[in-house]
Amino acid sequence: MPLLLTKTTTTTSVMGARPSIANATNIDTLLVATEKDDKLIVPPEAMQDKVAFIFNNLSQLNLPEKCDELRDLVTEEYFPWISQYLVMKRASIELNFHTLYSNFLDVLKINDVKKMVLVETYRNIRMT
Repeated sequence: MPLLLTKTTTTTSVMGARPSIANATNIDTLLVATEKDDKLIVPPEAMQDKVAFIFNNLSQLNLPEKCDELRDLVTEEYFPWISQYLVMKRASIELNFHTLYSNFLDVLKINDVKKMVLVETYRNIRMT
């Protein structure tokens, strides 16, 4: 019986020859990578679906309506989750929508969320 050998390859980034976090790690796994002191309260699946629907249908023309929908839907306990969702599931992979998401935060007018998004952005810069 012949012995089969397989070759294993690893994708590396040009900078530093380290494996790319985007290729090696599932984005959902990164969502739980919060700092030790943070307690992330994940909303029920139905609420997560509604948040995804809001962002899937977001445009410059409907910013005020979508901000009102999010304000009516999400309570303060879910602000950290919303911030992490916006950074990890949206801004980090939808580069063409950065201006839209920034405008969304401006129209939303919830300073705590804006600050949390900034913290989450820096946290994820450190991860890569």
